[in-house]
Amino acid sequence: MKMEDVNEQFDEEKPNGMSLGDLMADMETKADKPTVQKKSVKKRSNNVNNPIGMKAQSSGNDVPKLDGNYHDIKGLPSKGKFYPKGTKIQARPLKVIEVKKLSSINEENADDIVNDVLRRTVVGIDVNDIILADKLYIVFWLRANTYRDSSYKVNFHCNKCKQDSMYHFELNSLTVNYMNDEFNPLMTLNNSGDELFMSLLTIGEERELYNFIENNKSKMGDLDEELLGLAFMIRSINGDELEPMDKYNYILDMHPGDFAQISTFITNNVVGIDPWINAKCEKCGGTSQIGITFREDFFIPKYIV
Repeated sequence: MKMEDVNEQFDEEKPNGMSLGDLMADMETKADKPTVQKKSVKKRSNNVNNPIGMKAQSSGNDVPKLDGNYHDIKGLPSKGKFYPKGTKIQARPLKVIEVKKLSSINEENADDIVNDVLRRTVVGIDVNDIILADKLYIVFWLRANTYRDSSYKVNFHCNKCKQDSMYHFELNSLTVNYMNDEFNPLMTLNNSGDELFMSLLTIGEERELYNFIENNKSKMGDLDEELLGLAFMIRSINGDELEPMDKYNYILDMHPGDFAQISTFITNNVVGIDPWINAKCEKCGGTSQIGITFREDFFIPKYIV
């Protein structure tokens, strides 16, 4: 499916920048599996419309001042399934200081800059409760609604004719994977019979995951980060909310058939923006898959005078 509610184009590309794939990639680090004692757990309502106690609106100084320039963000990849009922997420076009911040994105500062800009521009929900699958969509929405008439061209090497070519890229060329309308967060494992309540990670949980890895590097040399990320996606096991390492060890000890069942569940519920586009060569008409890159001129386009 194509991206909704955005129809502007981009300008000339620079060869360097941060790819969307890099921004979406899992963190690479090593860790040890420490011995963890189970702690007391608390019950949590298995409600897909508010699975992790999300707040419908930021509070205090985090709330931007509203004016008539805020608009509904439609077409979110999550379809709003993980937000409280009645949540209306709105945002305004970028201001100069925010454009300047976004134009300086690199691998070290990407998350901090994007999250800061979202706090400045988005209302209707606590930014930490935004689903990661919606995060990058909102970044593209902000860019699209800031430069409605700008154009953008992508330089690439055609795999078919082996020549350098150029592709005129529009935001509605992005492929958005939307949440399945029949998504059910509850699953019963075939072998253990355990009931898991699953959800997508939020911005806040992404930070918690990063901090967890950083704080435990010295004692987790063989920790598998993909499995740890999966542990963070499990909200509860048989109605009980466990500590991250308890859930991680639970995954390590489960039957391979149950792990395959969870993996299939995740594969069937991939949500978000594909980090590449299929570019059509202007010379031979062939199609090549190229990565989407955030560069300075992505956020500060160059106009032809």
